[in-house]
Amino acid sequence: MEREVFVEEGASDCEGRIDILLWFGQPEQAVLGVEVKTWDKSYEKQRGYLRSLRRLCPNAECVLVAIPEVPPDSLHGFELRRWQDVSMALRREIAAYVVGHDRDSIAAMMCGFVAAIEQNLLEFETTAARRAWSNPPQPAWRSKGLEKYLRETLGEVSV
Repeated sequence: MEREVFVEEGASDCEGRIDILLWFGQPEQAVLGVEVKTWDKSYEKQRGYLRSLRRLCPNAECVLVAIPEVPPDSLHGFELRRWQDVSMALRREIAAYVVGHDRDSIAAMMCGFVAAIEQNLLEFETTAARRAWSNPPQPAWRSKGLEKYLRETLGEVSV
């Protein structure tokens, strides 16, 4: 895995830097390029990223991890993954990771990363949880968006 990797093409007539590049196999049999978006909406450069990576490896695939929603015509060959979906998948993987193992510190770091996504990118408030767990417990404000997110995470609601 490499971060901020230079590629031949990015924006028009410029080289670019894709956020994350994962190589698989020896020699490289597949490449996964990941572009991370939290606020920037400059999607055009992805077209050049994909062309550059496919010249390096015909099996190259690219994923865009983004918030907010991205119009389909702005993906330019990338597959979209929403930050909400990433954090839900990570929550599920963390639960599976710790079952039957003594991996508390690793699980805590993984949960911290998910919490950062939920608070900073998905903008879920932390005050409700603090109030509910206070001593004595206080009534907690209930967010329908947060409730739906947690139910989806637990697999109770279809997306």
